[in-house]
Amino acid sequence: SNPEQSQGSEKSSKSRKSLPTDRRPYIAATLHNIAIVHMLNLRFKRALPYLTKAVTIRREYLDEGDPDQVVSLVKYGICNFALGNFGESQAAFKMALLSTSPAGNMNEVSNEDTIADLAQMGEVLNNLACLSLHAGQATLALQTLKQALEVFFAALSDSLYLSSQRTSSSSILMAISVIRGNVGYIDLKLNESDAAVVAFQASLMHQQMVLKDTDETLMITMDHLAMAHFQRKSFDRATQILHRLYHAQVQNLSPTHLEVAQILCKLAVANAEAKNYEEALECVRWVHHCRSKNNDPALSNRFLSLAKVGWLTQETVCKIVKKAKKAAILKAKLDMPLTTKQTSGSGEQSMF
Repeated sequence: SNPEQSQGSEKSSKSRKSLPTDRRPYIAATLHNIAIVHMLNLRFKRALPYLTKAVTIRREYLDEGDPDQVVSLVKYGICNFALGNFGESQAAFKMALLSTSPAGNMNEVSNEDTIADLAQMGEVLNNLACLSLHAGQATLALQTLKQALEVFFAALSDSLYLSSQRTSSSSILMAISVIRGNVGYIDLKLNESDAAVVAFQASLMHQQMVLKDTDETLMITMDHLAMAHFQRKSFDRATQILHRLYHAQVQNLSPTHLEVAQILCKLAVANAEAKNYEEALECVRWVHHCRSKNNDPALSNRFLSLAKVGWLTQETVCKIVKKAKKAAILKAKLDMPLTTKQTSGSGEQSMF
């Protein structure tokens, strides 16, 4: 598929003012697609001039609200956001929202809107919420995200009655999960840990319908959910979700990868807080094991910092164990071989 289809494709519209011989639609589409290629490769500075030209040309021959014009405006806003041009980004998103909302009303959803239009409106609202959060307006960001959820749920409901549509139910579910995750992120920043847990759980439920555990987006959500449980001191729950994340990371990377060691660090802390001292010590041992298997000098200091952080020294864990009157049992474990209960597909042994 071409880039414009994957990143916000154009659809036919009767509102075009161009003549059959007019070359502007082809020029604008080409400029837009070149910009999308740059954006996919994170070259936002190079993408911006192409999007600027595409938006300008499409304003010349398309009526306001035409989907092709809106999609270029949205990408123009995203590009400016990535470059730190927040004023330009906000102006573009608001213009796109006014174009997609019925009669310019940002709080209404028309039954005549197509699913693709609703999805576009929801995306714009989500982007505006991100801008509000960046400006320190967390409450406004939450309100805007709630509007985005309403729009996407309307699109999801409408999709039940169509045999085929450009915007699939799975993509709508993913969009909803992203917004739920953004809500959870804001709740975490506001120290609303209970609300954050609810939001991240909802996000994870939507994502696991369409993604595997090894998908990066789903793993990020699991990590955020664990942090929400940390914040509310639900260490048993944090341990459970971190176990799941650990297995996904081992499958995706390797049992001794740096990112796996980082998850083990969090598991060590969660287990220690939950008074699961044996498990905490096992995590610590595996962090040291990961470090011993690391041959990359560039990562040596990062592994070393992991092995020395607070709970994660063997001496510190032993002190905790002594307080729990289990020192004799666990001190002996320090001299025992690493226990292995599972073998990963790579042939290396993993911890659990």
